Amino acid sequence: VVDNLSTDHTQSVVEDAIRTSAIAIRSFVEPNAGVSAARNRAIREARGDWIASIDDDEIANPDWLQQLVDAAQSKDVRCVGGRVQLQLEKDEVEKLPSECRHLLGESAPGLTEQLYTRRFTPGAGNLLVHRSVFAEVGLFDESLREGGEDTDLFRRIHQADIQAWYVPTAIVRHHVPEY
Repeated sequence: VVDNLSTDHTQSVVEDAIRTSAIAIRSFVEPNAGVSAARNRAIREARGDWIASIDDDEIANPDWLQQLVDAAQSKDVRCVGGRVQLQLEKDEVEKLPSECRHLLGESAPGLTEQLYTRRFTPGAGNLLVHRSVFAEVGLFDESLREGGEDTDLFRRIHQADIQAWYVPTAIVRHHVPEY
C-alpha cells in the first residue's frame, strides 16, 4: 500500500489490515505528491515479477487477480487489464453518455477478450504488468500528477510492440462520488 500524503485515516486502516490480515501487507508513504509518484513507488518496492494495480476508490471482485494472472499465462503476454464498472445506481449509469462514463473511469463494456489498441487502452486501476515491461519502457511519467499517466505508459508499451490484452472477467468497481 502506498500512502501518497493522505489527509484522512488511511494510515490507521492500513495498520489495522497489517495486524489482522492472513497475507503479508507492506505500507509505504510516498512524499512526492501525485498518482505517478505513488505508482512508481509501488513498482520500486514490489518484490515480485508481476505487479498488479488497483486504485483506492475501487473494489475488486474476489477472483480479479486470478483472472488477470490466468489471462497473462494463457495468452503468454506481459500486460493484461480488466473491466472497470462504475459503482453507481444502474439507472444513473445508463443515463450518462458513454464519453462521460469513460471520463469517470469505465472501461469499454465489451464482454470478449481482445487486444488493446492505440485507441482502446487499459487504465492503471485494473492492470497486471510484468516487471520487465517497466524495465523496457520506463515507469509512469511523474510530471503527469493528476491523470493521463496510464495512457502515457500504454502508449510506450504499444510503441514497443508489447502485446496487452483486455480481460472482461477481471472486474473492479470504481466508486463515483455523488457530486
